[in-house]
Amino acid sequence: MSSVQVSVTVTVFSPSLSGYLKLTADNTEVPTSALVYTGGGLSVSASSIVALAGNGQFGVLSQRSVSILIAVQGYYTAGTGAPAPGGYVPVKPTRLVDTRYGTGLPQTKLPPNSTTSVKVGGLASVPADASAAYVMLTAISSSTTAGYFAPYPTGTTRPANVSLNYLANTATIVGAAVDLGTDGQFDLWIGPAGTAVDLVVDLVGYYSAASGTGGAFTPASAGCMTPASARTLRCRPIPAAGCGSAGLSECRCRQPA
Repeated sequence: MSSVQVSVTVTVFSPSLSGYLKLTADNTEVPTSALVYTGGGLSVSASSIVALAGNGQFGVLSQRSVSILIAVQGYYTAGTGAPAPGGYVPVKPTRLVDTRYGTGLPQTKLPPNSTTSVKVGGLASVPADASAAYVMLTAISSSTTAGYFAPYPTGTTRPANVSLNYLANTATIVGAAVDLGTDGQFDLWIGPAGTAVDLVVDLVGYYSAASGTGGAFTPASAGCMTPASARTLRCRPIPAAGCGSAGLSECRCRQPA
């Protein structure tokens, strides 16, 4: 089986200016937003799932010149037939919600201590009975107060200790695998801290509830990531003599065989 998507954590080190990074299988595909950084020397990390091109690579689109580290947690393989129960199925990145423009939800900010339902099942090639979805959640704050939010399955009780933080006066992007509940939806609770925020939800893939022999997730082992070209990063195995022998300072991931 070949790997079709990888689960990664992207870190931008000490950027002096604000900007963003986007990941894409190649420069012609719709990119998946990876993270927004605020500058001021503050390092920022975010997680995402990104598709691989036919050569096993993906592209990194950077607004500015920055130092980055990409760590691979694992990869998803292509399967045959119907997806296995709980198997991951990648989709072309699709924007489901953008409250700035009234996409998927009304054109209004989400107030603190509010809960909003987001429809996923039955949309953008996702089956109505999908068990979960992998989404990029972007909270856009225009105030000086940070806050937090929590996604959870519609029709269930909100977990007391599961929340994602967003920064003040900027956009914060978080990748999350979210269980789907009633009518293929998940709820998003905005915590009481902070002020009203805009929400963007980008769909990356879903986890199937059907039977079959579909793709599966495999954790990655440690290795080194080095540039293969000016705009594309590729994971390579750790040299036998260690990273220092290859002039590499970080050992974090390797490309699946």
